[in-house]
Amino acid sequence: MKQNFHSPTRLSEGVIARLSYFVRSFILFILLFAGLEMAAQPCVMKCKPGPIQLTLDGGCSKLIDPNSLLDLPQTTCTGSKTGIAFNGGGNPIGNVITSTFLGQTLNVTVLDIDSGQSCMTSISVVDTTKPILICQSDITISCNKSFAVPDLPAPIVIDNCGGSVSLTNTDVIIDSLCPKPATVFRTWKAVDASGNSKTCITKITLARPKLTDVEFVFATNFIIPCSQNPEDLNFMGQPTISGNPIDFNDLCDFEAIKTDSIAPAVAPLTGTTYFRTWAVSDFCLDTTITALQVFTVPDETAPTIVCPADVTFEATQFFCPNPISLPPPASITDDCVALPPLTVNWAFPDMGLGPYSNLPSGVYDVEYVVSDFAQNTAACNFKVTIIDTIAPVAVCKGQVVVALSNIAPGILLPSSVDDGSHDNCTIIKYELDRLDDAEGFRDSLLFDCADIGDTIEIALKVTDPSGLFSICTSSVVVQDKLAPQLICPPDVTVECSDMFGDFTQYGNVGIIEPCVDTVIINIINQQDNCQVGSILREFHVTDIAGNSATCTQTITVVNSHPFDGNKIIWPKNYTSYDCVLPENFDPDKLPDTFNFPILPKDDPCALIATSHEDHVFAVSMPSCYKILRTWRVMDWCQFDPSKDSVGIWTHTQMIIVQDTVPPVISCVDTIKANVGPDCKSGFVTFPKITATDCSPTIKITNNSKYALNNGEDASGTYPIGTTNVMFTVSDLCGNFSFCTVKVIVDDFKAPGIICKNGLAADLISMGTPETMACIPAKAFDAATKDNCSSKNSLKFSYSADIADSTRCFTCKDLGVNYIKIWVTDLKGNKDYCETFIDIQDNMFPCPNSIQGDTASIAGIIVNETGQQIKEVKVDMNGYMNQYVMSDEKGKFNFNSLPMAQSYTIKPEKNTNPLNGVTTIDLIKLQRHIMGQEYLNTPYKLIAADLDGTKKITNNDLFLLKKLILHQISVLPGQPSWKFVKKSYTFPDPNNPWQEDYPEYFKDDHLMLSNAGVDFIGIKLGDLNGSASTTAFAGNLTRSNAPSLEIMIEDAEIKAGENTEVIIRMNKSENLQSCQFTLELAEGIYVDKIVAESNGKNNEDIVNYDESTGRIHYSWYELQGKHFEPNEALLKMRLRSEKAGRLSSFIKMSEADNIPEALNDMNEILVPELKIYEKDQLDSGFALFQNNPNPFSNQTTIRFRLAENGKARLKVMDATGKTFIEKQLQLPEGYHEIYLDAKELNGPGLYMYSLETEKQKAVARMILIK
Repeated sequence: MKQNFHSPTRLSEGVIARLSYFVRSFILFILLFAGLEMAAQPCVMKCKPGPIQLTLDGGCSKLIDPNSLLDLPQTTCTGSKTGIAFNGGGNPIGNVITSTFLGQTLNVTVLDIDSGQSCMTSISVVDTTKPILICQSDITISCNKSFAVPDLPAPIVIDNCGGSVSLTNTDVIIDSLCPKPATVFRTWKAVDASGNSKTCITKITLARPKLTDVEFVFATNFIIPCSQNPEDLNFMGQPTISGNPIDFNDLCDFEAIKTDSIAPAVAPLTGTTYFRTWAVSDFCLDTTITALQVFTVPDETAPTIVCPADVTFEATQFFCPNPISLPPPASITDDCVALPPLTVNWAFPDMGLGPYSNLPSGVYDVEYVVSDFAQNTAACNFKVTIIDTIAPVAVCKGQVVVALSNIAPGILLPSSVDDGSHDNCTIIKYELDRLDDAEGFRDSLLFDCADIGDTIEIALKVTDPSGLFSICTSSVVVQDKLAPQLICPPDVTVECSDMFGDFTQYGNVGIIEPCVDTVIINIINQQDNCQVGSILREFHVTDIAGNSATCTQTITVVNSHPFDGNKIIWPKNYTSYDCVLPENFDPDKLPDTFNFPILPKDDPCALIATSHEDHVFAVSMPSCYKILRTWRVMDWCQFDPSKDSVGIWTHTQMIIVQDTVPPVISCVDTIKANVGPDCKSGFVTFPKITATDCSPTIKITNNSKYALNNGEDASGTYPIGTTNVMFTVSDLCGNFSFCTVKVIVDDFKAPGIICKNGLAADLISMGTPETMACIPAKAFDAATKDNCSSKNSLKFSYSADIADSTRCFTCKDLGVNYIKIWVTDLKGNKDYCETFIDIQDNMFPCPNSIQGDTASIAGIIVNETGQQIKEVKVDMNGYMNQYVMSDEKGKFNFNSLPMAQSYTIKPEKNTNPLNGVTTIDLIKLQRHIMGQEYLNTPYKLIAADLDGTKKITNNDLFLLKKLILHQISVLPGQPSWKFVKKSYTFPDPNNPWQEDYPEYFKDDHLMLSNAGVDFIGIKLGDLNGSASTTAFAGNLTRSNAPSLEIMIEDAEIKAGENTEVIIRMNKSENLQSCQFTLELAEGIYVDKIVAESNGKNNEDIVNYDESTGRIHYSWYELQGKHFEPNEALLKMRLRSEKAGRLSSFIKMSEADNIPEALNDMNEILVPELKIYEKDQLDSGFALFQNNPNPFSNQTTIRFRLAENGKARLKVMDATGKTFIEKQLQLPEGYHEIYLDAKELNGPGLYMYSLETEKQKAVARMILIK
């Protein structure tokens, strides 16, 4: 059905007036008409239930909208509609509602004009329009001016309905710090009759004045009438600001204070002169200004006063004189002031004539004093007697109950005990006393837990103003009827991962009860196996009276962060280059990060199970195969068998076993072969080339074109010169190893020398002072020949030096001389034979020749192991005095000695005390002294007696240390060598000093023509037999011994500055001893040096000799010591006179001591000084930039390994194609690999990578043309 709605029609006042007369008949007619119409065409008018709110507009009126009153879905009438309101008397008031009806409920008829149909409802008339409130703009006034509401403009208020509007205000005062002004924010609120409100704010700034704004508005030096009060400031004047008096307030921080002093007036004036000083202070600026006002009161006549007669106040049973009023003076007169002020002076504070209350009995003097304005005074006196002899009556209750509370002790006041105590006047004090203590009476009594259940006797004392008192007694029963009050800790929800050992972290019970007896806490755990559930904490508290209370805290345990399998760190894929079987890769045999899954944390809220399953795919067992290991981690607290993958996580780990270690091939470095008969080639026989590998099958080949086959044997005929033969060994995993053997074919065969069996030569006079016989070496040749050199090309000499071809003998060589004859071929091959020459003096050309038989004394000098000792000076004393030096064989010979004479032969050698002396000898000497390992020959015992005391003590150890460190250059009082006749047998080998051993040979009557005597040489300090016996040099060098790297970080040395240098051990070592000498360049000095000595004195380990620039280091430890990589040995501070790199200023020296170390396997190591850049010295895995880069021919790839083990170096181009791949087995530390550009595919960008079992790094390099 289509509905048409029309706007309501506003009725005029005339219409409304006419309606008031005809309304009923009109509506009746309309209704009748509408009824007839409806009968013909019925429609429905349906109004909403009332009352319906009608809100007046801004003009406080509202036209009724009939459509808003209709229930439109149920109204079918479509004609024009109007609404007519009726007042409470039923009279129509039209369809415009005004403020007249505000707050009323009106009936409304809604009429469909076309159909005449209507319906009725009601409306409630309301006003929701807020008043209009306009505040004044911001105001600034002086802070000493009133800002009260009446003194400032009020806001403008307008209401739409024009009724009364309530206007209120509140102030917020903000007192700013000096000197900023204070501010008042005044909030105005307007509320109309309907409760609608509006607010606005006026800001009032209270400006602080300045002292310059102060005006002293008063006269001075004037006379006032004697009747004028000087304190009347309106008359006398006072300081002002802007006409307003200055009153102290916190908002101004200003104050005006007057101070009066008086004096008799100065003639011709009479009376009293006032000197009034005004002081105005600004507390913000802490400054004050003053002004003086002077005035005179012309009055010299004092007032007169007559006191009343003495008065008595006496109390009776039914009368009390308190309070009392004093009688007025009998008379007061003054010539200026009608009634001068009266002052009362007596025992009580001045209250004028009274009344005075609670005065005690007694006789009191009273003085009345009057003063006029000129300060003229008069006084009189009288007595007041107060009599009260009646004591109060104390009345107590029979028994009092004191109840204890939960928050404080029980307090008993006198009022609770008093049961009607009284006095004829008044009782001024009530007091209580416990009869079971000695504290006496007090204002109240306290009772606590200790008093519960006891009956306590007390007393009540009442006292009147005259001090009269009375006492009564009562008893007190203390009770506790209240149960303890408990404040339970609040219920909490916690994570199951929290620790529950200490529940106090979740709060403690609060107990309001002073008399607690017992507290019991029960813990009830209701968690499941996954730690989820609840924990109940039951608190039971009982007081000593038996009252109890209980409360319970619930701790809800949840798991809002369940175990997250996505955070599992699964075992990494593992690649092994070892040839081992699959059982060697069980998880517990693999290193960390490869063995087991790492769970996020130790989660108490999870029940974790871990398992794995292996599938092995073999390619070549045991060198090349793969294991697929499937890991499963399950959380039983989340696992749901009905749901896939809920609570279970899987991962597949790949374990690859790849033998990347090339076979280990064993080759000799060099094979030397002698030429054949043609002297152009020779047959070379190769030793068997062997190789070992994990793979059971290996193949060995060679590339020699001279070999009889290309297998593991490259034997064949090779031309004279050098030929490099490379052997290649490969396994089934594709690994290769190479080794190269240098084949040298040449004439290595020394000539075959055959000497004549001695020659005899007679000395002849040469016509000069020298008598000699000169013999060429070739004269001793019997039948020498060579394979490739002709006889004429051979060179004969007396030594390896071919220039030593002829030797001349003189008188001092008389007798048999043992000699060597050397032969050298064209290739420098040498050999020698031993023979002799007998120099004879048959023609007696030698001076002092003695006729008759002669003899010789000869011998050999060796050490205890039989090594011949060269260059020993052998002295002969007696009939003839001369000496000879032992030769390379240790032999010596004295010839042509007249027989039957006395001769003494004594060897001596006192050169190089450090020969054979090393730190190893220190170890042997200290072990002997400590009884750990004794020296086992008499010769070693003699070598250990360095101080010559014929016993071995710590002093010998001390001297040996100082000798090695060059703190002494020789042994005090001792030679370098001692000698013992070889034929001598020690009576006690463990005590060579039991008797004096023979150090020389003596024959008092030489009769043998060829006497022989041998000696054993003992090098003092050399306890391990390392002293050199064939050369003057110090110790034996150990060219074949393994090296021990001692390292220094290279640094830039600046002239005139200090540089800190640390000497370190490069690699991990287990050592018993170590010694070396460092030599500094000229102009480099040591300012300070410290040995990392493990408790030993610095001077026992290191010594710096500034004269030579050498640093001598000698360390040993009987029990041995483990040195870590990079561990410091020495720390030095160097001072330099020149600039340069440290590496050019320091080196290892063998000039004094050979570098030597002894490891824990008793193996000799040779310390070598290595100088590294900083990157090389750092520890840990690192791959450095190649150098040079870019490069054209060769470059060096530098890297550092964190530990011993295998490493793989690969070089690839930008597409990933591999050109070089090296499998390396290297120790930890710094390494360099040389790379030739020929191994790559021309210029371009290349990548190189270094990979170990645990680390991998990649870098770039560029090859240019």
